[in-house]
Amino acid sequence: KYLGPYEIIAQPGSHSFTLRLPESMRAVHPVFHVSMLEPSTPNPFPTRSAPPPAPVVIDGEPEFEIARVVDSKIDQRRACKLLYKVIWLGYEDTEDESSWLPATELEHAPELVSDFHAAYPHKPGPLSSL
Repeated sequence: KYLGPYEIIAQPGSHSFTLRLPESMRAVHPVFHVSMLEPSTPNPFPTRSAPPPAPVVIDGEPEFEIARVVDSKIDQRRACKLLYKVIWLGYEDTEDESSWLPATELEHAPELVSDFHAAYPHKPGPLSSL
C-alpha cells in the first residue's frame, strides 16, 4: 500500500528521491528508491470528499498527524495540566476534526507548538516559553 502524496524535494541519485514527509513519520528515512514510488494522480472526483487518512503505525501504535495547534488551556483536574487543542490532518470539517491533548503528547511536534505560541503568546504554555 502506498501513502501520500508527498512532495519531492531532492534527487540525490539517478534512481532515488528525497520526500518531504510529515512530522508523524520522523522515524522513516526520507530517501526512497524509484521502485518504491508511484506518481500521484489527480482526483477524478474532485467534488467528493476523501475519507480521512489511516493512521501511520509506529512501534505498533497508530499515530495520526497533527495539522496545527489552535488553542491551549490549563486543566487543574489533570496530572498534565497544560492541554493543547489540535486539528488532525485529513480530518478537517469532520466531527473528529479536533482533540484536546496533554502537552506531553506533543513532544514530537515542537514546531507546531512554537508556531502556536508565536501567534498567541498570551495563551498558556510551558514554563520555558513564558
